[in-house]
Parts: sequence; structure tokens; C-alpha cells
Amino acid sequence: MDKQFTLEDIKLKACEMNIQRIYIFSHAKHDGDAKGAALALVEYFTQNGYNSKYIITAEDNCLLGVFPKVETSCIKDEKFIAISVDTSIVSGNENDLYKKAEIIYKIDHHKDGDLFGDYNYIDDEASSTCEIVSSMILKDDITPKMATYLYTGIYTDTGGFKYGIRDVMFLQLSKLLKCKADYSFVVNNMKYISSSRKRIEGLVAYNHKFYAKDVVGTIIRKYQHDFMALSVARAVNTLISINAKVFFCCCEAKNGDVFVEIRSSLNSNIDVSKLAKKYGDGGGHVHSAGFKLKEFDEIYNILQEIEDLTRLQ
Repeated sequence: MDKQFTLEDIKLKACEMNIQRIYIFSHAKHDGDAKGAALALVEYFTQNGYNSKYIITAEDNCLLGVFPKVETSCIKDEKFIAISVDTSIVSGNENDLYKKAEIIYKIDHHKDGDLFGDYNYIDDEASSTCEIVSSMILKDDITPKMATYLYTGIYTDTGGFKYGIRDVMFLQLSKLLKCKADYSFVVNNMKYISSSRKRIEGLVAYNHKFYAKDVVGTIIRKYQHDFMALSVARAVNTLISINAKVFFCCCEAKNGDVFVEIRSSLNSNIDVSKLAKKYGDGGGHVHSAGFKLKEFDEIYNILQEIEDLTRLQ
């Protein structure tokens, strides 16, 4: 069923089904948007008298300077309602425990995803899932902690308000600031870059080249160092100040996993999320996407498609 819903609807359903547990789920390798939305919802339902927690099974290292660390959980014989946030496709879920729920709600902002919830709230024009969640929670119910979580998710999923923005997003940001979101704390934490991150960014910048007139990127095969290949790929943002239309980084890990991060300039109409859905088990935004390739050589097919798209701009 594809139907928008409110948080009040979820509470009414929980009352109707005599359920006190409302658990939150998100996608694998969760980012600031997924974690911010999940933690804000946990806080919201907890203060409304429910047993609520964010269920993950992998170790959490996401933005620990801003967010608290989430401990791994398991679910036994528990009756609960599941809310999935920021997860576009079924295979993108961090774990399958949400399937044990009596009923599943999905909140997401990605285009053309799977409607795996019993109820699906999809707004593919939203900058982030945190923007949607902030619109769902009444101002009087937003604590400073929740506001900071949601502000962080919007900030990170738009690259510091560089892409995926719309006027409604700023209305939500205004509401969060009025609810005492600690924006200076968030921004200051985002400013600091670790020494290892600097080395990764240097690696990507040093090895970049133009693969077509408006396509710049870095390709690294059989990456042998201690840095995670995914972290290398995510350093693609190092390249976006170059005068081009599409920026990418492709890095192959020791075990053969191939990670791709791709961006397109805001003044182009190139939808890189379509490439993520076509070639990998991933997705993203019009101007920002990440995914894994099944075979390394697929990157060259992607480059040809990108070059064809840039010619049409």
C-alpha cells in the first residue's frame, strides 16, 4: 500500500494493536540522514511512552562527534511496529529484523524505490529523510536533542546545503533552529578532518584525471592500504570544485568489492541516481549517489553513459 501517514497514525495503530514497542530501522552503512532520522524518531516515541530503539546489527561508527553510538541489537519473541527510514530498496536494509514486525511503515526521499512497507511515506522532492521527519513532528514535540539530530541529517545529506535543496527545506531548518538545534555544534564538528581523511582526499585528488570533456574522476584498482575502499570512494567531494559536470571515484577493495561515488554539478540535469540503480545495489539523489558494482569493468560502461549524457547538456 502506498499511502502517506502521520506519526499520530502510527500511535493510533499501536494502540489499536496493543503494541508498546516501536523500532526504527535503516539502510546498511547508515549515514547522517538515516541515523539522524532514526534517533529523532526514537526520542519522539520514547517521550510519548513507547519502548523505542534503533535496531542495527553492524558496528556503528557514523558521526560519533555529533551522534551517540548505537549499540547492536537483536529481536527475539517481541511484538513490535517497524519504521524504516531512508532505505530505498529492500536489499538496502541493514538487516532483515524489520520483517518480524506486525506492521511496517517506510519513510524515504529516494526516487523509484521499493514500496516494501505496509504504509509508505515517500517524498522524492525532499532534500533528506530528516526533512520529512521534521515536517511530521509537531514543533511542540521537538526537543533540542531531536532538533540537532534532524538538522545534522539535513546538513549532511545536502553536502552542507550545496545540493538537493528546496524552499521547504529551509522552512524545516527554521523550525529546528527555533527548537534549539545546536547548529554551531554540528557545523564545528563537520569542519574537523582527521589526518587519515586528509590522506585519503589527497590520494583521490592526486590520481584524478579527465575521462571526457566534462567528466573528472579517480579510478583505483586493488587498493591495498588500511583505509577502507568505501571511504576512498566517498572522498569524491574533493573533486567537485573542478570545472566539470560529473565527478566520480571508483575504488576496488582487497576482497574485490568495488565502490563508486558519483556527483553531478547543480547546473546540470544529469541524474546520477539512475546510474546507481542500473549498475549497483544502491541509489541516492539526482546530483549525488553511491553504489557497489558487480564487476569492476562496469565502470567503463558507466563512463560511456556519463559522456553521452554530458554531450546533451
